[in-house]
Amino acid sequence: MPGQSVFDSLVAELSVEERGRLLDRLGAASSMSEEPLASPDELAAARREPRVQGAEDLGFLQRLVLFFRRLFTGRDLETLLSEDELKVLARLADQRLPGVVDYRRGLVAAPLLEELTKLRDSARFFYGVLERSFDRDRPSFYAFLASLTMPDINARLIAETDPLVWAEGHPEAEDPEVRQVVLAAFDEILLTFTEEGRRRMYADIRCLFFLKRLSGFLFDRLLMAFKSTGADSGPVASFSEVAELLVELGDILFSLSIPPSLELMESIFLFVEKERLEKDGEAFEGVLKTDLGQAESALARIRAFNRRVPLVDLVRLATENPGHSPRELAAGEDWLVVFRSFWKGRIEQGLDELRKQRRYRRLKEEMADFVGQAPPPAFVHIGHEEGQDRPPVVQDLSLGFVDSFSRGAFSREFQRPLKLVLMDGDFYRKDNRLEFTDAFDILSRGSEVVMAFDARLGPEGEIGQAWMAARREVSSVAIKRRKMQSIARSAQDESERIIRDYAAGLIVMTRVLYGILKGEAGGRFDSLSNLSFLDGKANKDFQRGLSLAKDRCEKALSLLGELSGLDLGSAAD
Repeated sequence: MPGQSVFDSLVAELSVEERGRLLDRLGAASSMSEEPLASPDELAAARREPRVQGAEDLGFLQRLVLFFRRLFTGRDLETLLSEDELKVLARLADQRLPGVVDYRRGLVAAPLLEELTKLRDSARFFYGVLERSFDRDRPSFYAFLASLTMPDINARLIAETDPLVWAEGHPEAEDPEVRQVVLAAFDEILLTFTEEGRRRMYADIRCLFFLKRLSGFLFDRLLMAFKSTGADSGPVASFSEVAELLVELGDILFSLSIPPSLELMESIFLFVEKERLEKDGEAFEGVLKTDLGQAESALARIRAFNRRVPLVDLVRLATENPGHSPRELAAGEDWLVVFRSFWKGRIEQGLDELRKQRRYRRLKEEMADFVGQAPPPAFVHIGHEEGQDRPPVVQDLSLGFVDSFSRGAFSREFQRPLKLVLMDGDFYRKDNRLEFTDAFDILSRGSEVVMAFDARLGPEGEIGQAWMAARREVSSVAIKRRKMQSIARSAQDESERIIRDYAAGLIVMTRVLYGILKGEAGGRFDSLSNLSFLDGKANKDFQRGLSLAKDRCEKALSLLGELSGLDLGSAAD
């Protein structure tokens, strides 16, 4: 399968058995807790609306006191009852985290600042790792997470939806049939998703979204609201300054109640540490264990915050709304759509690759028919696939055609009549002679030029030496990849230049020969003054040879353009 997503790279690096053994060892070494980030009691308390008594529920003395309070304050009954409830909430909050609130002055105090600072520092651990995994390539990440959560489904998807694999067993099948079969298999596999598998994926992906939101929360803006008063009690912040941010934080933490699974954490760090896996497999396992340990410490801090801080009550106090409850935020509902899109895209890539391979084989057969008895290219280093000592050359088939045509059809079939023109032809236009001479030289030296390029790709050549030096370089995988991509691009550029130069020779040769055979006096490409006399009694055969050469050059140009996929129509302009 051609697509080089991170999913494909990880699946290629670790077989199912290797991943299983690695994850078993990590699971045994990890202390990842399955304890909820917010306990059921905390969630129930957050959902429960405070009981605001009506006047009819009060005793005689309470109603009497309430009457005089209304009389002297001018406030309505509902406001007074709400204030009473908020005073109760302030007292309960202070019991849970002593000193956290000064209700009379409308302030939250230093204990909350301390807890928020710890929560910020712990949450930020996830920001970088999620940015380099979940945010970097979300569809690929979903697919890899599913491969760990539902390994049987993943194995079927890999085996049954690869067009290349199916077509290999059914070589007679046309492309539309291959497409229909693998897409039908894909739809059938999706129907086998268990409810448990769907639930686990959804829970993990929701957790990812809210870990990301928590790690990116504006903690610093919230902390800056705390100002020192010079008193021993430490910095404080007014309800009005923190209310909006506390509401947002409360919604995030309320939605982030289910902890991430071990499979989710492993997926994240496998994504993050992929480059280290490629570079140093032995150290990779130790790095993953360290990452998982840090993640568990950060999650423990979130649990501790939820356990210690009466955040919902503080929000109710700051907003002066005793009936406030945090919202269950939406996130991750589209995971199956994204997952499905990833696999359909992967299938389409496979179908594209199948079409390319089949076209490659067809063109190779057509090339062999065209060049006839010429021996196959004797390339040592030019190859379609990347090698240890050379970069890939995707135009290998085109270069093979240049080599074979130059050594075969050109030399065997019509070099003799062309040489007669070169040696004895009397051109009406001097420019045509120069153009013919240059084109003849290009077409004659095609094999020589290609073989020189082949040598440059070898271990003694400039390109080959640069490639091997880049592979041996001790640096990050990203830097090595960039250098190798640059070298491969240079080799690709040179191969395209050779093809375009040869195509230019074919174009010019075709135009000059057409002018010789059918040109009009004074035209851009004119004839020879002695065309009817060249080669004496064999003149007719000579002219047939020139006509054949023109036709073969035209066909060679067309085939070279199809083989290379390059636009060669203006190569001679």
